[in-house]
Amino acid sequence: MLNTKQIIGCVIMNSDWVVHLIKNV
Repeated sequence: MLNTKQIIGCVIMNSDWVVHLIKNV
């Protein structure tokens, strides 16, 4: 099972990637 911290970390990393993608566009 995933820990809450792992899930939050994953979400933050995904959000960071999305923001990076938007800034590049």
